[in-house]
Formats: sequence, structure tokens, C-alpha cells
Amino acid sequence: EVQFQTSLLSTKIRHTIMRTLVAFQAVVVKETSSLPRRSHLLFGRGKRHGRGAMVIKVAQQQQQQQQQMHSSSPPDLAKLNELFPSSEAYYQSMSRPKTIAKPDKIALKSMTRDEMKDWLVSIDEKPSRVEQLIESMYRRRQLSPTKAAAGEEEKDDDGNSSVSNYCNDVEDMSSEISAKFRAKMHELASFGGDLTLDSINVAKDGTRKVTYALSDGGIVESVIIPPLPGEAEEDGKKGRTTVCVSSQLGCAMNCQFCFTAKMGLRKNLNANQIVQQVVNARDIAGEDVTNVVFMGMGEPLHNTENVLKAVKIMTDPKGLNFSKNRVTVSTSGLIPGIERFLDESDCMLAVSLNATTNEIRNWIMPINRKYPLEDLLGVIRERFSNNSSGGGGGSSSSSSSSSS
Repeated sequence: EVQFQTSLLSTKIRHTIMRTLVAFQAVVVKETSSLPRRSHLLFGRGKRHGRGAMVIKVAQQQQQQQQQMHSSSPPDLAKLNELFPSSEAYYQSMSRPKTIAKPDKIALKSMTRDEMKDWLVSIDEKPSRVEQLIESMYRRRQLSPTKAAAGEEEKDDDGNSSVSNYCNDVEDMSSEISAKFRAKMHELASFGGDLTLDSINVAKDGTRKVTYALSDGGIVESVIIPPLPGEAEEDGKKGRTTVCVSSQLGCAMNCQFCFTAKMGLRKNLNANQIVQQVVNARDIAGEDVTNVVFMGMGEPLHNTENVLKAVKIMTDPKGLNFSKNRVTVSTSGLIPGIERFLDESDCMLAVSLNATTNEIRNWIMPINRKYPLEDLLGVIRERFSNNSSGGGGGSSSSSSSSSS
């Protein structure tokens, strides 16, 4: 308990204590912000009494409950772990994520190659099985030799040629994989992306806006952008088809020009929900999808954990096999997220400025009030100081930044 009155302390000492408590609260908020659910702060600003006096103390009811816990019954460890998960439990939940649609099953599309290997070992399977899982999820299925020779398409039960070219269910795995392993995967894991195709709207230039219904509620958007006219024939190279993906349902940044900002932040997308947007884009537009940009709904670096995992999955050479130079994460200027992204990923970085002065940027992009232009550009210059062509040096050797 901390209790002090104006009459007992000088103004200088009282202000020093108040500043210390506020600073301590800020540190706790920062440290708990990355947990799955924010821990309840056990302190805060109390009621003011008289002229500026401040009281901060633990409620008597909580104190009595603590005494009862120590004297009569043991603490409820399960409840405590639920409210205040340990680092080990938290990182275990991130490395072995469950699907939303089937909470009893592991979400394989939310796992990186290394995480999948560790999980396979934990269920007494060879880590080399990871190649079969990655190929099943991220490589296009092949037609049977007889159908391929006859030029036939795979069709669903209604005779429509809309069967996915990718395995979206464990049951779709190749029969060449052992039946025992397939049965085990069917029991324990899921290829699901926890989103369902809702609609596809095609513009005159061929751009497709795709909407998805999330398994836990809400609609997110993805956009498939075709090559510019004539780009496909340029230098004999394949044209650039880009999929723009969402990383959040809604957004907390409140940029004044952004329609998503009006929603506020509803939830972060899991890694499998981000990756599934890319898999579906390739299913819709074919293997011509060459680039991925995180410029859909949400601030990607406000969901750093899942975005970093998603880009790692996308750039796996034996999986979706995107070049690291063709996966771009765009940010409104979250400096802690930028620093972590450049430390842990070699993919591309885009910084959305939209204004050249703090006065204007504060108004149209409120995040600038916390991370002003001089700090933001200072980080960018520091990170890319050794590279004159746009790519970073050191830990961010393959990254680049741009402004729009």
C-alpha cells in the first residue's frame, strides 16, 4: 500500500512520487501489451482528496481475499496462469497455435518450418515429414495422369470446375503419403485458414476485390492487382501480379483519410488468416501472383508477431516461395515495430508519410504525435545509412524503405 497526504509531504517530494508511479505504470503497460490478453493493472490513480492529495492503495476486499488464499485454500494456479500467462506458456501457444474453427486442432498454416518440425517431433513423427506438409499446403495439386493427358479439369460434386488447386483440408493430402500419417494429421491438425471466401468483385481493368468472412466474425478484404497493360510482354518477363492482404480487422491508427480507421480495431488476424489470403489469391489468379503487399486493412506492425510469422511462411523456398524482395510490409510509422521488423526480417519495408511537416501529419495521421517525423526519419536514416541504393545494411541488408 502507498498512501500519502498533501499535509505530510512537500510539493517537490509529492510530485516526484507521482511521476515515478506514472512512469512505472507506463512500463507495465508496455511490458504486458504483447501478451495474448492484457494483464489487469493492480494499481492506478486513486481518488483525490482535498487539494491535490492522492491515495493509491490496494482495496481491502482484495487484501482479505489474499489473506484467505494464504490461510485457508491453495491458490488457483489454473486461473492465475489464465490471467497472467508465463513467457513459456505464451511462446508455446504462439509456436503451437490452434485453429479458430476447430479449437482442438493445430493450425499448421500458422506455423513456420522450424515450429512444424518441433511439433512433429513432439508427436513422435520424423521432422522430415515437414516437407510433405508444406508441399501439401502450398504447392498446387497435380491432376491425375489420365485426366492431364485428356486435358480434363477436376470438378466438384455438382460438375463445376471450382475445386481448389490447393489442399485446404488434411483429407486432400496425396494418397502417396502413408495412410497412418494422414489419419494422425486428420486427428490432430488442420490446413484451415480460418476464413471463408465471401465475394469477388472485378473492376474493368481486371483488379479483383476479394472479401473473406472470418471464422471468429467479421469481414476482411484482399485485392488482386493485375499487371499494367503491356507489362507482361516487357523484356519477355512475366508480368507482376500483386496481392494486397489485410493484417487486422479494423485499425487503431485513426488516419483521417482511411475508411478502415472508422471501424476502430476489432482484432488482429492470425498468421494462418494472413497466409490463406495469399494461397487463395494464387488459387484465383494462378501462379502469376508474384508480389505480396501488406497494405490492406490494419497496421501490420501493430500485429508484428503474426505478420513476421506470415512473411517467413510466404518466403519459404519450398512453400509459397516468394522472393524476399517481392514481399512488402507497409507501416504508418510505428517505430518499435519498424525496428523489430528490420531486426527479424529481410523482406521489404514501406513507410507511408503522406505529409512533410509534423503540423499536417499530426492531423491526418495521429500516430505522428507519438512518433514524430524527425524520430521516424532518424530511425530510417540510421538503419539505411550504409546503403545508397535503398537497401539496408547489417541486419536489414535486403530491406528497403519508401514513402507514399
